[in-house]
Amino acid sequence: NRLRTINPGTELVIDESMGKWMPSRQGGQTAIPHLTKIARKPKGIGSEYKTLAECTYGIMLQEGKEVMANRGFTGLYPKHTALVLRV
Repeated sequence: NRLRTINPGTELVIDESMGKWMPSRQGGQTAIPHLTKIARKPKGIGSEYKTLAECTYGIMLQEGKEVMANRGFTGLYPKHTALVLRV
């Protein structure tokens, strides 16, 4: 369990990341489970993740849209506020 193994430092950075969607042309999966379209991003179609970077160990954790919907504080606060409270 990560919580028992890693004692995070005091420098934590919350951000979002975008993974570009590249459909397979060899007959693989052509649908993306959670497609996001963001005009301000250089490659605006793909998967968006909320990320937490821990600066002491250089670890990055991420949550996708489906995972975030069922986590703590989600029903009580807006989704981004809930994410910060979980951290």
